[in-house]
Amino acid sequence: MRYPEIFAAIDGITSPEGPFPILEQEIDGVSKRVFGGLPGSLRDYFAFAASHGEKECLIDRERRMSFNDVAQQVARLGAALTDQYGVNKGDRVAIAMRTSPELCISFMAITSVGAVAVPMNSWWQGDELAYGLQDCGARHIILDAARYQRLAPHIPGSGLVVIGLENEGKTLPPEVDRLESVMSGEGGVALPEVAIDPEDPAMILYTSGSTGRPRGVLSTQRNVLSALGTWLVAGTAAAMAAGTFGQEPEEQPAILLTVPLFHVTGLNSLFLLSLGIGFQRQLSGRRNIYLGGLAAGMRKAELDERFDDIVAYADIGDAIDRPVNTYSSGMYSRLAFAVAIQTNPDILLLDEIMSVGDEGFRAKSIETMNVILSNAGTIVMVSHA
Repeated sequence: MRYPEIFAAIDGITSPEGPFPILEQEIDGVSKRVFGGLPGSLRDYFAFAASHGEKECLIDRERRMSFNDVAQQVARLGAALTDQYGVNKGDRVAIAMRTSPELCISFMAITSVGAVAVPMNSWWQGDELAYGLQDCGARHIILDAARYQRLAPHIPGSGLVVIGLENEGKTLPPEVDRLESVMSGEGGVALPEVAIDPEDPAMILYTSGSTGRPRGVLSTQRNVLSALGTWLVAGTAAAMAAGTFGQEPEEQPAILLTVPLFHVTGLNSLFLLSLGIGFQRQLSGRRNIYLGGLAAGMRKAELDERFDDIVAYADIGDAIDRPVNTYSSGMYSRLAFAVAIQTNPDILLLDEIMSVGDEGFRAKSIETMNVILSNAGTIVMVSHA
């Protein structure tokens, strides 16, 4: 491991101008260090993941679901929870089922409408499930048939609203609403509008209870996103040190989920983190200047000094403060080229970058390339033709 380079990259990434700045912010009257550059809620984080479109998101045996498929089912379930089942912001909604796409979608839908997701240990028996429901105050539960059979003796008279999923060869009684029916339908459905604050509660996970009763641990939206931010920073810094940052993988990255989703490792560091791949394109052009420059080996002080020149050269106006995933290919290429030439490269590798953009920018870029050549530099043009 190249620790000095990794630590230097982290310093740049988390600097005030970096993509994930560490800032001082007062929360509940206490000054705390927080990440900037992250979404304000899990709902916003999931919206970024949806930008992957038709790429595969979840695979379960023969089932394959794209990011678009998942986003639509999240919206359908979220709308049903609020409109049909009366779930409000801050309400606890329990989940009890084996690891499955439905568990992932349920978690995303619950937290996207401002409710608090409570994934329960799928090994719990009926009395343990009943204890968890009473302890967290959940009045709604989404569970599969195996967990329903364990909890069934505790449901009569409890006032519990149950949404069930038939699986593992087990069936549900006819009075239980089917999760698959709730998430099915034709046409697009939008998530209900809900204002979610970073300090709002997002989820409750239970301890193992090895020394007594399991204890529920509540995490806010910021708590969860900060954990993801830490791993995104570490991963970005490691890629920069290895010289692989920004390289498109030959195959779509994937994670094999080997830890249950009721465990913080399975939920946060595997499932939720996997949705953040490519997150740098959600950041503004301004922050991507620092991200790209640091990845190219420039120091933060150099980027500070040359920042205005990069912005002026790219000449994309107010778009510099918009997420780069809203850019046209021409705008993105202008910004990338403007950063690249500030590294004073001995060798400049171009991938048909001059085929996009307006005539004026192409002429300016060609003039710059001629300067590089006159200084005994090398330019390698890569064509897909």
